[in-house]
Amino acid sequence: MKKDTKLLAEIAKKDAIIDALGDEYSACLQNLAEERLIKDRALQECARLKITWYRYEKLRRLNPRQFQALWDNCLKNNKKFDDEVDKLEE
Repeated sequence: MKKDTKLLAEIAKKDAIIDALGDEYSACLQNLAEERLIKDRALQECARLKITWYRYEKLRRLNPRQFQALWDNCLKNNKKFDDEVDKLEE
């Protein structure tokens, strides 16, 4: 009977270790998932900023009359300004 109690205590101890390792593994996986999400959001933001920069460069090269014509065209024809800027040649 003493042998069984000792064996049960060892099993409980090993189960506790396995549970602790499982918790650490789960926490590690959670951290990796969060890091991946942060990285994905940063990449999306970089892509958005790159598009914005290309639009800025296209608009910067227009003279005031060209800009006004583009703006007026968008207002008259209910077009999205960003879409029309994207269509401009570099």
